Amino acid sequence: MNNGANGDENQLSELAQYRIETKTRASAILALAGVALVLIFAVLPVFAGRGLIQDLIFVFYMLALAQCWNLLAGYAGLVSVGQQAFVGLGGYLLFALTIGVGIDPIAAVVLSGLFAAAFAVETAFDCVIRSRLYYKISR
Repeated sequence: MNNGANGDENQLSELAQYRIETKTRASAILALAGVALVLIFAVLPVFAGRGLIQDLIFVFYMLALAQCWNLLAGYAGLVSVGQQAFVGLGGYLLFALTIGVGIDPIAAVVLSGLFAAAFAVETAFDCVIRSRLYYKISR
């Protein structure tokens, strides 16, 4: 069972058949398409209506939430018991401040985010420090 130098050569020849490529034609095309898409979204407010921009914001927001849910519940098997409450609180407060109070939407985004974060910190104190309950295992 002595492979010696011949065994090492066989292992090297087996490894030499596999090649990792980091820049392919497809990746270059997709990178250019991504850059073009970012540029289109950057100039979108110039030529698109408010309704289209609101719809796109909603779609991308839902995609981000779905990805978070997929990572937590799908791969890790963890279900957060507070994430939906903080997202909902921030969203409702954003519209309440913008429509009800009449605050500038950019300022309302910052204020609602800070308020939801403060509520999250207070809730985390109650859940984690007092009762040690913050995740539910779904499996």
